[in-house]
Order: sequence, then C-alpha cells, then structure tokens
Amino acid sequence: MKQNLLKNKVLFWLGSIHLIIFIVLFVYSFFNKIEVLGINSMIKPMKFALSIWLYSWTMALILNYIIDLPIRRLPKVVYGL
Repeated sequence: MKQNLLKNKVLFWLGSIHLIIFIVLFVYSFFNKIEVLGINSMIKPMKFALSIWLYSWTMALILNYIIDLPIRRLPKVVYGL
C-alpha cells in the first residue's frame, strides 16, 4: 500500500501533513479548556484535518489505478475526481 501511495507524492505528503496536524490537535485538545457550544474548540479542526488526510490518501490510491487508462480518457476522469 505504501508503494501505491508514494507514486503520487503530492497527495501522499498532503495527507501525511494533515495526519500530523490531527495528532497534534488531538493531544492539544486535552489541554485546551475553551468550549464552543459545550464541546472542545479543537473538535472541528481535528475533523477537518482528518477528512483531508483520508481524502488525499484515497485519491492517491485511486489515481494509481486510473493512470493506466488511455491518454484520451485520462483528463476527463482525473478532473471528475
């Protein structure tokens, strides 16, 4: 799986950075006492970082299999994602 992710380095590193951001925010959320509407204020940024991580790594895996399509059809598929 790691080899498939590394073929698209931009999406791999984007996802890795957001995974690190998620971990940092998760640890910080235990020390953060600020609440918004009764929940910790770090919940929304954590969900945002987590969703970008999952999306970018999923796109890296999917694009790995789509690259083998004929050149004529490739731009339509990639832009559709």
